Amino acid sequence: MNTNFRHFTRSAVALATAALLAACGGGEATPPPDLVPPTVTITDNVTAASTNGPVTFSFAFSESVGTSFTADDVVVSGGTKGAFTMAADGKSATLVVTPTANASGTMKVDLAAGVFKDLAGNMSTAAYSGSQDYSTVVAPTVAAALPPSRNAADVLSIYSDAYAQIAGVNLRPDWGQTTAVSEVLIAANKTEKYTALNYEGIEFAAINVSAMTKLHIDVWTPDVTSLKLSIISAGKESAVTLTPTLAGWNSFDIDLAQYTVQDKTAIIQVKMEGTPTGGTLYFDNLYFWKPATVVQACGTVAPTCAPTTTIAAGAVTIYSETAAVAGFDAFPNWGQSTTFSEANIAGNKSLKYGFGATTSYQGLDWSANPVNVSAKANLHLDFWTPDLSSVKVSIISAGKENAFTQSLTAGSWNSVDIPLSNYTANLGAIIQIKLETTTAGTLYVDNIYFGGSGGVVTPPAVAPTNAPTPPSVAAANVKSLYSEAYTTTGGFDIPNWGQSQIVSDVTVAGNKVLMGDRFTYQGFQFDALNATTLGLTFLHIDIWSADATPVKAYIISAGQDTESVDIVPTAGAWKGVDIPLSSFTKINKSAVFQVKLDTTIQPTTKVMYFDNLYFWK
Repeated sequence: MNTNFRHFTRSAVALATAALLAACGGGEATPPPDLVPPTVTITDNVTAASTNGPVTFSFAFSESVGTSFTADDVVVSGGTKGAFTMAADGKSATLVVTPTANASGTMKVDLAAGVFKDLAGNMSTAAYSGSQDYSTVVAPTVAAALPPSRNAADVLSIYSDAYAQIAGVNLRPDWGQTTAVSEVLIAANKTEKYTALNYEGIEFAAINVSAMTKLHIDVWTPDVTSLKLSIISAGKESAVTLTPTLAGWNSFDIDLAQYTVQDKTAIIQVKMEGTPTGGTLYFDNLYFWKPATVVQACGTVAPTCAPTTTIAAGAVTIYSETAAVAGFDAFPNWGQSTTFSEANIAGNKSLKYGFGATTSYQGLDWSANPVNVSAKANLHLDFWTPDLSSVKVSIISAGKENAFTQSLTAGSWNSVDIPLSNYTANLGAIIQIKLETTTAGTLYVDNIYFGGSGGVVTPPAVAPTNAPTPPSVAAANVKSLYSEAYTTTGGFDIPNWGQSQIVSDVTVAGNKVLMGDRFTYQGFQFDALNATTLGLTFLHIDIWSADATPVKAYIISAGQDTESVDIVPTAGAWKGVDIPLSSFTKINKSAVFQVKLDTTIQPTTKVMYFDNLYFWK
């Protein structure tokens, strides 16, 4: 056989075939051009709500951007740039940012659109940002505000330059604590300082605080995010948790009704516990107090004289002999059993209410004409009663009210000034007052106005007006529970676990979010996720609270629902939080099926908002 001929034949066929393929557009295909712009996800290495040191921001790109991204592309506010590192493969980078010294706020890193490009030359088309709250302030430079002048009978002072101290105060008892206690001068004012705080007690001779209505304390701290303040009688104590704003003086007036365990006729100690432990705390003006009451005796069954109150210029008058707020209604129909008439007492008009035999209430309404009293200090009322020992007084803005219990002296006009610090309503838009009693009786009311100078304050936000920052994590890296940005994972449900109110959808700035009205806690359940196999490393949530009410976030697997991470929102603003799943060491991460958010405050009238609840990597 002629093998050379066979080889020639095969070669000719191959050449012919190649020529034919080339003529018909065959052969090796050319891939389509890359037209997809690169994206980036920005995270940082801080898991706490706030930090006092440098933060490493990480930039994870969706594909290699080569050397097109540099530290100069990052705009930093609230801090200064430090070390910058770019990975050799161009897929990630880090930048260390040091917060501004002796300040507090939010550090931000911002990237404008078009500052980096992929290897195909596609420029980024979106803007990106990351943020972290910080406080580097370590000590107050001004003293706490001077307390108001009060009658000696209206104050029981434990520690303050402003009032006489009660007997037997020991500011440094040995309870086995790690806290170091010292007294320092701040702007010539004596102040107590705790360092390495876990807990600290104060002892004193037994005092009767049953006639008092408030416990006051001024607090300054750079790092204690939660403070439990307890009052103690023999063998009994209870606590109220305070949430200080960091690096500034906080003035708290705690309603003594919140302390329900101990014997208030024999209080012997106060205790403070800080979270996180080891922090620094300054405090001043620790005292029990009650509002002063001016009593004008006249009559036994009904008043025989008019109150002598003079309404000062500038007051916001709700009702008096000579004026009333526009649209004032002294007897709106709220379904109450109270009776009403306008009485003439010594030629002076006043409101007269008859309360029923059980708990009864009465509203005063001017909701068509809300009043702004944010610059006022007190709510003034004149009361006369032949038979009531107290009345609960509420001021109301849309969706928010709380009560102050005012003691009354029968057979006399009680001229009362209730500090507006007792109320949580939106002082920029007060629309109603409510009066409530627990026994039957008669009550005359006159000269209702808001007065005094409280200093102009910005009324607190009661609901968000903007949506949270849209998520930027790629959908392939997300298992979403609730977000308009992603597809919801299977089996998702918002169950009723016996809470006072289930969260519900509302729309904020065109974006659907969850609102918790009277929020206590809420569970979310879904088909079990294997976070380990999926590589999920974080739980993200956006949260909004008017007053920065802390929330515990739980991740739950079968039989394990005890682990939580504390979230401290930013008051009146959306805050995005990424919780590392590594924070949860007990759960079975291969079978996560529930998440729970819990204020630990029950019952509550808090309103909170949530969005973008998802696991991601």
